[in-house]
Amino acid sequence: MRNKFIIALSAVFLMLGVSTVFTSSASAGTGNEWCMTSTNSKCINAWGGGPFVKLYTGQGGGANSDFTSLGLSGHIVLQFTGNSGWAGRCIGDAYNDPRNPSVSLDDCGFSGSGGWGTLFTFGSSGCPSGYVWYQNVHWTGYLGPQDPNTNGSPFYLNRGKTCFKAFPPQ
Repeated sequence: MRNKFIIALSAVFLMLGVSTVFTSSASAGTGNEWCMTSTNSKCINAWGGGPFVKLYTGQGGGANSDFTSLGLSGHIVLQFTGNSGWAGRCIGDAYNDPRNPSVSLDDCGFSGSGGWGTLFTFGSSGCPSGYVWYQNVHWTGYLGPQDPNTNGSPFYLNRGKTCFKAFPPQ
């Protein structure tokens, strides 16, 4: 029964364009640019290679927009899989501070000691077809930028529902 559930859940993830791993160890993923528009703009970006995560409004996610969605203990983490010293870290609370909902890259928790705010649930209700939202387990708000129209706008974990679509890295 558990295997049928995992197979069915994997099919849903793949249909939504989400890379998944159903183990507690890190795994290299294909990575995607997670963007708010159907034209592959307004994307999640590890600004300057990290640690802070901001909105890139240009066409294509730009450098440092490669993130992989991975399953971890019944939740999802968004791991930065770009080319900088922050690669392998996950979206979470800035400075790993449980009182700070702004986003930076933190330890993912594959070894059991993840940063605050690194765990998410996801879904697609209220989003256009092919898009998903990420709800933060710690904050119960959603991952989203402070201002969805301003390049360099910081991301927070306590925003309203924001929908993202996965695009292959450019």
